Amino acid sequence: MAMTLAYTVLFVIALRDIIRQRTFHLHHLIALVIFGLLYDNAIIAIGKFVGEGELLRTLSLPRFWFHAWFTPLLVIVGWAIMHLSRIRGWHAGSLSFILAWLVTAGLIVYQSILVALDEVSALKAVSEYGVLRYTPVKESGAPIMVIIVAGILLLLGLALAIKRKWPWLLIGVAILFIGRSIPIPVESSALTNVFELILIIAMLAGIGRFNKARTNAH
Repeated sequence: MAMTLAYTVLFVIALRDIIRQRTFHLHHLIALVIFGLLYDNAIIAIGKFVGEGELLRTLSLPRFWFHAWFTPLLVIVGWAIMHLSRIRGWHAGSLSFILAWLVTAGLIVYQSILVALDEVSALKAVSEYGVLRYTPVKESGAPIMVIIVAGILLLLGLALAIKRKWPWLLIGVAILFIGRSIPIPVESSALTNVFELILIIAMLAGIGRFNKARTNAH
């Protein structure tokens, strides 16, 4: 439940930024990513109260589709943060802009067709650590899409740390990589979500930091 509340706060912050600016900017896509994570955590949080059955299974289906559609948008958000930071070469129409959209589109198609379709075709109820949720019967293997997105954000974070002396995106991605790679002896399945939360906070901080600097420059 704590994760659901945390993502609710972040979603409100993202929406407030959109309302304040009045016009859409690419970094606003982070609101969709946060919404997907909010929904995912909310369904997991209410699972034991809804109980095993068709209702919870149906509510669980969007979790996998939102992951496929929204998580790759972090590549565009990462590009937008680079654009806000005013690093040379990061502007609409540039090669980096085109590549960001191509990679994002490719990851969405890959995750939707080759992963999510298999995942939602057969789900099973799993109860562990006091949480009831539906998970795929068939293991999807290595999370290729997540690895690619995180790898790109790691490179962008490194560039921001070197060129703008702002290391927080790099730190956020590094925590995600380390947290997912090293077994931690804690009886909870929520740790991965905590690492994702840290990354999202780092990206929102970057948006706020460079947006403010850009506004003050004008």
